[in-house]
Amino acid sequence: MNVTDQALQAKLNNGHAALWEHDWDNAVRVYTEVLLSAPENPIAKASLGLAKFHQKKYIEALQLFQQLAAQYPEDPMPMERIARIYEREGLLAEASTSFFRAAELHLKAKDVEKSIADFQAVIRIEPNNQIARARLALIYERLGRKNEAAAEFLDLAAVIQQHGNIDKARLMLEYALKLKPDAVEVHNAMASLKKNEPLRLRDRSGEPTGAARMAQVREIETAVQEPEELTGNDPMTEARVMALKEMAGFLFEDQETNRPAVKPRDLQNFVPASSASEKVETASHKRVLYHISECIDLQTKGENLEAAAELERAININLDLSAAHYLLGYLLRESDPGKSYPHLQKSVMDPAYALASNLIMGEIHFEAAQLKEASSNFLHALMLADAETVPPEEAGDLLQLYDPIFESLAFITHERDLRNLCAVIREQLSRPDWRDYLKAAREQLPPAPEGSPPLPLAEMLMDSTSSQVVESLAEVRQLAMQGKNRSAMEEAFRALSYAPSYLPLHIQIGEILVNEGRIQEAVEKFIQVARLYTVRGDAAQAIRLLTRVTRLVPMDISVRRNLIDLLRSNGRNAELIEQYMDLANVQYLLADLEQSRNAYHSALMLARQSRSTREQSIKILNRLADIEMQSLNYKEAVKAFEQLRSLSPLDRSTRVALVDLYQRLEMESAALNEVDAYIKLLEDENRLGDAENFLDAILSEKPDSDGLQRCMVSYYTSHKKTSTAIEKLDKLAEKLLVENNVKGSLAVVEKIISLNPPNQTEYERLRAELLKR
Repeated sequence: MNVTDQALQAKLNNGHAALWEHDWDNAVRVYTEVLLSAPENPIAKASLGLAKFHQKKYIEALQLFQQLAAQYPEDPMPMERIARIYEREGLLAEASTSFFRAAELHLKAKDVEKSIADFQAVIRIEPNNQIARARLALIYERLGRKNEAAAEFLDLAAVIQQHGNIDKARLMLEYALKLKPDAVEVHNAMASLKKNEPLRLRDRSGEPTGAARMAQVREIETAVQEPEELTGNDPMTEARVMALKEMAGFLFEDQETNRPAVKPRDLQNFVPASSASEKVETASHKRVLYHISECIDLQTKGENLEAAAELERAININLDLSAAHYLLGYLLRESDPGKSYPHLQKSVMDPAYALASNLIMGEIHFEAAQLKEASSNFLHALMLADAETVPPEEAGDLLQLYDPIFESLAFITHERDLRNLCAVIREQLSRPDWRDYLKAAREQLPPAPEGSPPLPLAEMLMDSTSSQVVESLAEVRQLAMQGKNRSAMEEAFRALSYAPSYLPLHIQIGEILVNEGRIQEAVEKFIQVARLYTVRGDAAQAIRLLTRVTRLVPMDISVRRNLIDLLRSNGRNAELIEQYMDLANVQYLLADLEQSRNAYHSALMLARQSRSTREQSIKILNRLADIEMQSLNYKEAVKAFEQLRSLSPLDRSTRVALVDLYQRLEMESAALNEVDAYIKLLEDENRLGDAENFLDAILSEKPDSDGLQRCMVSYYTSHKKTSTAIEKLDKLAEKLLVENNVKGSLAVVEKIISLNPPNQTEYERLRAELLKR
């Protein structure tokens, strides 16, 4: 192997390690680098496809496996991966064809079990596929698995009967009886066939899969689009399809994450048995999945009220997805707006569904002649839609500029004006090309001054003092940027005289106070404004302000708790996890280890529930383990490190810590099992240097451990490096002797003698000297 090949292999090994540790981003980066220097490398291409699949970048993964399938047409692996991607995307016909091709290739390669699994996948997707059933039945027959072969011929007879070929169905049953003459089911089927009664297929599927429901969502998505309109749908329909996809994905992810897992032997003392409450929770979860599945199925058939009833049952059990609340609100908006509204109040808190929820809530208020409430909802919808027409970095400032516009609603008293406002916004947002329309409308606005935020589209709809307030705020910001804090404050107070409740002005006053070093006053101002935003229902702005406060006074626990409560109530789990970790760190710095531990546990529980990144869970567990070690709570520390081992099996520091803890807890067997398991893992990964470093690390912590010494000797002798083992033992004996551990040093010398070293006489002389001490 030349230098280039060695470098390439080293990169591939790094990529494989990242894959093993579920570090998808790093794996993608490494494999991409490999493909830049070796574009046709099949290992890198297949591994990159796998990493992309786990990132849920299914189209990119599909393209890579299609390239491999074309490059290696006789290899079943790419075709099987292609099939699984099609299945995950709900493209069932394509998935069935690809599984069939993979099954044939596995059979050609004489890998019968994998071929059977792929033929079974075809039948699961297409129960009436006669060719796949026939192939599977013949494979079972050739393997001598007569029970399974007879059952497949029985199912094949049922499919053939459905297609009207009674004679051929009878032949299949006769063949099944030859294989299994005493099969009661086949005899019963033959009797039914003679009476012209329909034969039933065995129920293999159990509950409908996420793939089947995702296929139905695709049908719904296609059905709601106008044939001549390729630009999209209105916001309410877009959100409906998005909600259906989220719930179908929920079914699919549940299917993927509920596979049997092997529990390591040394965990059995720390993993409690399933409780009755857990079993009840599992049963409830299955009922929720069933109702979700039924809801999607009924919507495919256009039975929206029945679909709403199924979804309501799921929510009444324990389903609390924003997607579910929005979809139920959407389905009931016309038939039962009173029942629809509370669910929309929940989904409106989720940014993904806020625009559509506000539109439907506005419709409900409008139909009830509650024009003030309707105009507020419609204006909120316009604000959120408007934010999509500007770059993300400008959206926050644009949203603030809507505050005076909301205030000006109070001055619109004529019913006709309110109706016109609602009608104009509804017309703009209830069209398939609403994004393009709003972007075109924004181009008609006068250009904003340099350094100023973009003007709101609502300026075109309402005549109010909002433009004056916007200009004043721009002036205040400009003065503050120039360091003219006193002038900026004067201008801000002048603006407050005609817009006293315009909150962005109050925020700017807070920023001026920060510039002047009056931090406590600024904090009080920001907290007051955050409370007002919360009262108004604008949680996003309240969260932004409280986050700003935590940076100004990082040790203020009460502010952090308020922010945590607000994040939790709005379902912003990613930020909530970060805040829990920051709170835990503050309490750690205040030497309150108990409260710090509780905060980290809350963060960890939330990270698991929200399927956050693996790196985040690792960070939390490392900090928890550190707290438990400082508290000398070794059993809890073991639990934390064992979870870290599961998340990052190749991490050496975790393994070293576990070995040390097991020995402190006098669990010598568990410690040695940990060493053996990690060494085996490193050997499988061809990381022998890491294995040697690991052995050095654990022996430096516990040089007199007889078990660890034996593990080290066993490793080197198995790799025919006995001389290295002797050298390592010699250094250990010397170290122990320096530490006046004569007994330990003597035991090591005796191990060296048992290995028959070249200078055995010298070691025997040393043993004699040690025995005299």
